[in-house]
Amino acid sequence: DLLQQVRATALGAYAHQDVPFEQLVEALKPERHLSHSPLFQVMLALQNAPMDSLELPELTLEPVAADTTTAKFDLTLSLTEQDGHLDAVFEYNTDLFDRATIERMAGHFTQLLAAVAAHPDSRIADLPMLGAAERDQLLFGFNSMRAAHAREQLLQAVFADSAEEAAQAILRAGKDSKLDFYILDTHGNPAPVGIAGELHVGGEALDGIDTGQAAQRWMADPFRSGRDARLYRTGALARHLPDGRIVHLGAIDEQVELRGFRIALGDIEAALAAQAEVRDAAVLAREAAGSVADAGGQRERRLVAYVVPHDRDVAVEAATQALRSALLQALPDYMVPAHFVFLDAIPRTAAGKPDREALPAPQADDSETGHVAPRSAVEKALAAIWSEVLSREQIGIHDNFFTLGGHSLLVAVVVSQIEVQLAVSIPIEVFFTSQTIAELARYIEDNRQAQGDGSQEQSLLVSLQPSGDGLPLYCIHPVGGHVFCYRELALQLGNGFPVYGLQSPEAAGIGPEYATINAMAAAYAEAIRAKQPDGPYRLLGWSSGGLIALEVARALETQGCEVEYIGLLDSQPIAKLDGYAQEQLLMNAALVLLAGIRGSNITPDELASMGEFLRQNNMRFSDLIKDENQALALPYLTRWIGSSLTPESFNYLKHQLDITRRHLDLLAGFVPEPVKAPLHICRAQGSLQRTAAFSFAGAEGVPARGTTEIVDGDHYTMLSGLNARGLGRAVERNLHLNSKETLDKIA
Repeated sequence: DLLQQVRATALGAYAHQDVPFEQLVEALKPERHLSHSPLFQVMLALQNAPMDSLELPELTLEPVAADTTTAKFDLTLSLTEQDGHLDAVFEYNTDLFDRATIERMAGHFTQLLAAVAAHPDSRIADLPMLGAAERDQLLFGFNSMRAAHAREQLLQAVFADSAEEAAQAILRAGKDSKLDFYILDTHGNPAPVGIAGELHVGGEALDGIDTGQAAQRWMADPFRSGRDARLYRTGALARHLPDGRIVHLGAIDEQVELRGFRIALGDIEAALAAQAEVRDAAVLAREAAGSVADAGGQRERRLVAYVVPHDRDVAVEAATQALRSALLQALPDYMVPAHFVFLDAIPRTAAGKPDREALPAPQADDSETGHVAPRSAVEKALAAIWSEVLSREQIGIHDNFFTLGGHSLLVAVVVSQIEVQLAVSIPIEVFFTSQTIAELARYIEDNRQAQGDGSQEQSLLVSLQPSGDGLPLYCIHPVGGHVFCYRELALQLGNGFPVYGLQSPEAAGIGPEYATINAMAAAYAEAIRAKQPDGPYRLLGWSSGGLIALEVARALETQGCEVEYIGLLDSQPIAKLDGYAQEQLLMNAALVLLAGIRGSNITPDELASMGEFLRQNNMRFSDLIKDENQALALPYLTRWIGSSLTPESFNYLKHQLDITRRHLDLLAGFVPEPVKAPLHICRAQGSLQRTAAFSFAGAEGVPARGTTEIVDGDHYTMLSGLNARGLGRAVERNLHLNSKETLDKIA
């Protein structure tokens, strides 16, 4: 049956193989992200077409394995049929997999293929994927080496909140070495190392335990002989580490999958509970009213948040907006609930957990469909602008701009349209904190009266993450002038302290650029002190932003201020540039912007393709983006990114590169002077810069203090996706280690 399904699917795809991949992306509008390719992330390629052998006179030819340094997808398995056997090659993203994991995967695949060939009529779920040695290690070897304290810790994590008599009896038996742990998949097979499954508890220590009221949780133990051998299904999700340790991943009924994303409801509940106005909260995935069942009978589900506020007389609409905005700062867009229901109390089970069956459905109003129509004149005008820019007929006031397919270039188009239609100027960075029509309308209405009243210092600062009472972190713009690059990192840093960005005046639309880096740093130091009059101060910069951050630190120290942290993310002095070097940097900057629109990273082949296109047309990249070449550039760049590039977006791209060129002129040859503050350097593992590490010296002959560590990603991807999560942990760790409180304790 499986082979027939695959055959039907493949033949259906081959019938439409002439459809360009870019057209599919444009039509399906998948959620875009720099950390992975759109539409799919795993590929299997079978090359089985017969090929004639290549023969050349007086030459002996033999195949040479091609070395690749960039994985286009998360995982690719290429199979080549030759001389009656299959050669297999795995290509994988090293940010997601290590070599040992891929080697295990290859072994499992080989074992499964052999089983399919030997038993072609069997169900896939019934075929063995593990070798005998690996199976014995999972079932018996790991249990024999597990220490008593490790068993106790695991049982406490799984059973501490359970009121079931059997669970408490197992908890009391935790010190018994005759207690075993078995992680099984949904078909009852042992889950390989690294693969999540349900945790089961068994062993001789359970033989005398009464099943009580939880008989449905017990099953016969298929791995241990004896009539009374049993396993207890804990309902907990877990996985083995290579050394035999078990990682508890939470309760299975608290894990849901929506739109291809696996979501831990507890993470959303924790983010809600962290809000000052929330006393209690629970989250549930519910079927959307009026949704149509798919071919498998499944209806669309949406996340619903149940909130018990401290103030029972809270204004529901205002509270909903505040919570939605806060969660957008703390969580990925797909984890923000579609509906918020306010209750006097969360119904709970005897064990104290939320009784999800007793939670009421949201009220059947227009919000149940996920759409709330615009109400005010400003909201209606914004909805019309978004509808035109995003090519969508119906847009609600709570729809997220980026979730709908928006990106930084389209933000520029929206901002220009707002200025024309509403006669109000807003900075591009407003989209950091106002990503829905409701939020943007509120910002416009609140700031209309104050238009032109703000100081330049206030306009240079952008709030990336406003929550928290800790010392703020100031992120300095890189060569492009904007601080959009810090968006995902700011979300990963949590809500313990505010995060601000410092954008250049031309990027903010408030004036010309500074004449020197020293003048720029002095202005930024003044803007920081206007926001935070007293130190200590914390600064961070990615790429060339790190060089500017060092000069800002020196300006603050010159004024007698203390700087306790400087984070340098893949920062490197820029050498004096000739025309060719500047062209290369400009092209790289443009391709990073375009890759952000497309939702996947730049590959070396694509860089080469761009260079070949320019050579064929006898032009430099700076020529391509001139007004007179727009007719050539727009269709080419549209094909390259897989979505339409409008003239407004093209003009924004050109303006952005003008700023980049001016900043390159300022930074070329600039070497920051020594500072007293400790330097915390994060270098990207796969940095495209490939330059030697730069030695940042300390001030007044004092050696530079701080740390240096390697983080995942390359120069351009270290701030996005899973890489941003790891980088955020590194930044938080160094901020804590270098805080005044920590240093005072050490002293």
